[in-house]
Amino acid sequence: MAGLPEAAQRELLTAGDPAERVWSIWALGLRLGEGVLGDLQQDLDLEASPGVRCQLIVVMAGLGERDLVRAAALEDPDPVVRAVASQYVIRTLPAGAEAAVAFAIDRMRGDGPRVQQAIFDEVQSGRLQLPESVLLEFLAHPVVETRQLALEVLAVLPQPSAAALEALVDRALAEPEPLVRRALIELCLRRGLAPHLVRAGHAAYPSLVCEILSASKRAGARLRWPNLAPLARRPEPEIALAVLTSLLNPPELDAIEWMSRSAAALLAIPSIARTGSSPLRDFQWTALQLLFQAIAPETIHLFERSVAQTLLEQIDQTDDDDWGDERQSVDERTSEDLRAKRELLVRRLADAHGD
Repeated sequence: MAGLPEAAQRELLTAGDPAERVWSIWALGLRLGEGVLGDLQQDLDLEASPGVRCQLIVVMAGLGERDLVRAAALEDPDPVVRAVASQYVIRTLPAGAEAAVAFAIDRMRGDGPRVQQAIFDEVQSGRLQLPESVLLEFLAHPVVETRQLALEVLAVLPQPSAAALEALVDRALAEPEPLVRRALIELCLRRGLAPHLVRAGHAAYPSLVCEILSASKRAGARLRWPNLAPLARRPEPEIALAVLTSLLNPPELDAIEWMSRSAAALLAIPSIARTGSSPLRDFQWTALQLLFQAIAPETIHLFERSVAQTLLEQIDQTDDDDWGDERQSVDERTSEDLRAKRELLVRRLADAHGD
């Protein structure tokens, strides 16, 4: 193609198939430079193939015809062509120029997902920087793919502002798409926002609260009892179980008191122990395990009488199959430690009886 005479290249520009027209565009551009602009502009006006129009735009941008490229970004009927043209408008402006930023924001707000994706590609490449406020605006965009792109950019900001972090938490609670919501929650956790996320979600629907607590646990976030207490007051058993499995180890005193009172309330309902797996049954069982581990001179006064009685029976009934893994764990403890726990439980029962 490069060896063809100029006349033959010009003929292919208008009469060749799409591949030949693309080659002629580049050959003429390299051979004639600005001298071929008239032909390229005419071909851009008449060209039916979006792919060929994209090649024309790239060549014209290289030849400095920013106005023609800008016109294509605004007016071409094909979103792919508009996307390519938008990128080359940005690339032919000085890096960081206000004009580039203003053009990008206008196109992102005025065009569709394909153009938005192309501009986000420019941001991720480092050729364009958008204000935080714009990124947060598109984090709530109606199109899920656009929200994902905004999130990807926000995720790599070196030092997001406090306002941006607060907006991330709010968006994590409001995001309807599960995959995007999960990514938002994980980003919040990487930024050390677990307490903020839990506090902001105290009134969220149960499955979202459980999702936040589960993700926080997987991320190794340490949630103090003041962070969890508002959730512990919620009536939903699945939330109570999620709070229980999110407690620090060893649990704080207020958390032990909550576990004991909650377990005692469930022990007062005999039917719960006879049911299969359920949030209430699982909570009762898990709470008793954690409370057993927490028996100590400084904590025993927090144990409700029925809880102390149940734990004492579990120690004495060494063959009780229901003790399961915790029974094995108890068997592995030193007899001295086990006797100490038993003595504390007996003393607690005596004190409770005296009360």
